[in-house]
Amino acid sequence: MNREFRIPTFFRITCLVMSVVMLAMTGYAISQINESPLFIFITFASLLLAWSMFAYTRLKLTFSEQSLNFTGGWLAHHAPWGDIYKVEMMEAGKFMEPQVTLFYGDKKLTITRSMFLKRPYKEILLLLEKRLSPDLFTAQYRQIRQKVIQP
Repeated sequence: MNREFRIPTFFRITCLVMSVVMLAMTGYAISQINESPLFIFITFASLLLAWSMFAYTRLKLTFSEQSLNFTGGWLAHHAPWGDIYKVEMMEAGKFMEPQVTLFYGDKKLTITRSMFLKRPYKEILLLLEKRLSPDLFTAQYRQIRQKVIQP
């Protein structure tokens, strides 16, 4: 039962193209450093944006028989199913997007709705509920889940 979730393909391609554009801007800024010291700042900002956009395309959430894996971000997460001791959900941001937080060991993994489309996010929730014991889910999780699952 290996199931893999990624960001939408169109958005992934857009980020890759914009990453290349940012690298081109970095090259231009490097060539103009002698003109103004402002280009030093522009160079670092362009490099940071290019790396961030490229890194965002590599985000991947994988459900396997033994664990839940999240790779591609700042930190890779490997949460064996037996180590997860609490699952909660909250709504955050201007548009009250739901986000699930899994607590395992001394770490936590947050899976935000804004990273996936609605249908894959619902599937993620259903897979979590299938793999984990019902007593691990908080009351707030159940309440917000009802709003998410509704059509």
